[in-house]
Amino acid sequence: MKILVIGSEGFIGKSLVRYLQLRQHDIWCADIQKKTGCSEYFQTIAPEAFDDIFQNNQFEVCINCAGSASVPFSISEPLIDFTLNVHLVANILNAIQKWNNNCKFLQLSSAAVYGNPKTLPIPENATLSPVSPYGVHKMHAEQICQYFYRYFKVQTAIVRVFSAYGTGLKKQLFWDVFNRIESNGSLQFFGTGNETRDFINIDDVTRAIGFVADKGTFEGNIYNLAAGKQTTIRDAIQSFLEVLKCDRPITFSGENRIGDPLFWEADIRKISALGFSPQVSLKEGLKNYALWLKG
Repeated sequence: MKILVIGSEGFIGKSLVRYLQLRQHDIWCADIQKKTGCSEYFQTIAPEAFDDIFQNNQFEVCINCAGSASVPFSISEPLIDFTLNVHLVANILNAIQKWNNNCKFLQLSSAAVYGNPKTLPIPENATLSPVSPYGVHKMHAEQICQYFYRYFKVQTAIVRVFSAYGTGLKKQLFWDVFNRIESNGSLQFFGTGNETRDFINIDDVTRAIGFVADKGTFEGNIYNLAAGKQTTIRDAIQSFLEVLKCDRPITFSGENRIGDPLFWEADIRKISALGFSPQVSLKEGLKNYALWLKG
């Protein structure tokens, strides 16, 4: 397939490009940073760049990995976060609708749209109640995808990525833990430690996206992308400390950071029906991540 990956230099985008290339797809890349390694590269800065891309090229699939992915940033810079996570999606879909209407569009969303769900595991039809500007903006982007299908018949699908981690990630929990250890910093963290996340390794993330691109339904459909298993923050940090051979004690402040949800575990039956199943355990994934962090 001829596939355009937007946000090809980000954490998920870069891994996805490698995965799809290994499967002999014709991969074209777009990002604000210019890199090589794809059949063709577009440097996307202005909104009109997408008109140029889709007017002069025809793609079978477009996967959007671009945008901001930071809850704290969305709180400090909500307008920029809106531009990167909502306005960008509208620009891409508008260009597809005008110039490449048969192109399937796959949007990477986030579990942040759920906020604090009432029941676990979380099905895709759960009530959305985001607790951060980031979650609200991801929800708006999903709505835009669905109305572009409803009103313009642009084929769209959405994957809600839960707590992705692994090689290439330079932020979030495990990156923070590693840097605190390296600098002999404090090992006190927000919350109680009993909060949970559904961690999924980047290798499984890219495989799952591949399954949706190949076999998913593009009628505004939504798929949870996770391991389908919750792990407490305390246990996750402790497992990583064991991998790093660090025996320092960890503590928790008892105060939750604004915008952070409490408990997550995904219902992954829908994406599993496409043939996907997680292959990388948290222990194995953390070992690989530690090797990468250590250079």
